Amino acid sequence: MCDVEDRTDSLDKDKVRKSDLIVLDYYLKTDVQNNPAEYSLRLIDELSESKHMNIVVVYTKENLDDVWFEVAATLRGNHDNNAEAFYSEPSLNREWQTNHAEWKEEWQLIVSKDIHEQFLKSEHVIEQLTEDLRNACNDQNYELPNVEHVEWLLEQDIRPYNKNNCPISSFEIHGKRQKWLQAGDVFVVFCSKDTGEGEQKRDTTPEEVWELIQETLIDWYPSFYRVVTSELQNQVEDANLSMEKVLAAGDTEQIAALWGVLRVEDSQREQASKELLNNLLNDVVDKIQNSSELLRFIKETANCVDENLPQYTSPDTNQGKYGQYLKDIVKSAGKNLKVPIENVTDEFRGDVLHAFNEQLSIEKELPDHISTGAVLKDIDDNVYYLCIAPSCNTVPKQMTGEITKRMKPHRPMRFIRLADVTNKKLDHLRKAHRSHVIFLSDEGTRLALNVYESDDSPTIEQGVVVSHDDEYIALGKSKDVQFLVTNPETLALEVATRKFKLVAKLRPAFASRYQNYQIQYEARIGVDLVSANMK
Repeated sequence: MCDVEDRTDSLDKDKVRKSDLIVLDYYLKTDVQNNPAEYSLRLIDELSESKHMNIVVVYTKENLDDVWFEVAATLRGNHDNNAEAFYSEPSLNREWQTNHAEWKEEWQLIVSKDIHEQFLKSEHVIEQLTEDLRNACNDQNYELPNVEHVEWLLEQDIRPYNKNNCPISSFEIHGKRQKWLQAGDVFVVFCSKDTGEGEQKRDTTPEEVWELIQETLIDWYPSFYRVVTSELQNQVEDANLSMEKVLAAGDTEQIAALWGVLRVEDSQREQASKELLNNLLNDVVDKIQNSSELLRFIKETANCVDENLPQYTSPDTNQGKYGQYLKDIVKSAGKNLKVPIENVTDEFRGDVLHAFNEQLSIEKELPDHISTGAVLKDIDDNVYYLCIAPSCNTVPKQMTGEITKRMKPHRPMRFIRLADVTNKKLDHLRKAHRSHVIFLSDEGTRLALNVYESDDSPTIEQGVVVSHDDEYIALGKSKDVQFLVTNPETLALEVATRKFKLVAKLRPAFASRYQNYQIQYEARIGVDLVSANMK
């Protein structure tokens, strides 16, 4: 199947996003001098967010290096062209306004296209660049710039490449100059329309285009994780796999699904819709998880990541050899992402085990309200908490008992105060199976949080979530939770308001485990037997 389009100004990305291959003429608007690549850049940018991996061949007679920078800058985007908006501190902006002319003069002697490339791919060493510019300014007796000023200089440098003035994105840019780029859900191959020099110059053949695609994909070297998730996406999009069980529901079941949404008042129908969606997706997931074809694909792909996979050793046979086997497997897995052998240290292996435990226990998406299993951070005191309230008591606007009704829209809940034991993370990873420690990440930092703040008992606190029913938590924002505390001077009870930020959400099975900690703790209060060594 092949489709040819000569107008992309009105082309919907959804029409092309499921294509196996897209060949795109870079200049689609040749009658415009300032930006003839506007439509092609726009399409590539939209495809990067399409949630379907696309391979796009940019087919052009233009200089491939220039085209590479233009596409890379489009996919990365830029901050707003306003220094005042860029700087979080007014003092930095004042320093910029006063000294930027002198800084730019020295910066032009330092910066290069190689540095621009590193910046676009987040591979630049900002500390070194700052030091270089500060040394140059010091020689001229100029005021010295800060790191933030150098970042802004780089932002200004790549702005001319960003022909469509796209805003800053969250994508990591990977690639090789003049060859390929990968960002989000798009892989871009750069192909010249002709090849050779002088009289030997000729049109690039389809076979050469195909060879270039293969060469760049191999050079990209997609990881095991990327290959598996790509195949999983392919399977989900296969209608026979994903929807046949859902569509097999009888008339009564279909009516029940609709009734389940309509049975509650309008303000609660989004929650009812979420429950319906979860049920439908569970049917899809059940079939995918039991797909022998997909399971075999994952197994065979894993077995091919290293030509010299270490021989498996059972822990029952020899604990020492089993430990060495696990270390060797980290090396093999690291090779898949081209991690140098010398970087596979104890700390690196700990990070791998931390990431694995995090994948096992933490959900990918954060809820928009405090719910069972939510890990929260008191942003003022930098203390972490775990919500252990019953699930039914955390659903906004769902009334469960007289207390909930009387306190509406606020909601009483219980929390375990967690102990930050990140400084002993490796020790706790060796005993992770005991499940006393939650492994998660907060803003890129790997944390280890112990449910036992003291030696063997959790610290359980009662709090009230303010406006739980009618004020949801926006991404990155906090929620007020109030606790009763004793004033140390007057001994009077006072209300302390803490601002909680959502950090992570435990998977249901793990959340249930920590709810049980509360039951076990309360069951033993005051009824411990006495131990003594009478020998």
